[in-house]
Amino acid sequence: RPVSGPQMPLAAIKRQASDLPLNIVLDNSALLRPGTSLLDYKQLKIAARISRSGQSVAQSGDLQSQTQIVNPASNTEINLKIHTLVP
Repeated sequence: RPVSGPQMPLAAIKRQASDLPLNIVLDNSALLRPGTSLLDYKQLKIAARISRSGQSVAQSGDLQSQTQIVNPASNTEINLKIHTLVP
C-alpha cells in the first residue's frame, strides 16, 4: 500500500500457509492495477497476512505481520514475521 494517499493495496501475492516460510519477490507483476509501477511511489507499506477464510480483507482471527515501510527503489530484502492475531 502507498504510505500516503488511498489505502487500496497496490499489489498482492497469494500463497498457501503450508508453503511458509517462503521468499517472495515483489515486483510489478503483482500489481492489481496494470499501467502503474511500484517505482511510482517513494515509500510503500509492506505486510503479510494469513487469512482463515481465504478472503482478501482482514477479518477477526487472521494472523498478520507488522507493517514495514520500504523504498521500492532500494531493492532491500525484508523479513516479515506473521505473529499478530487480528482482533
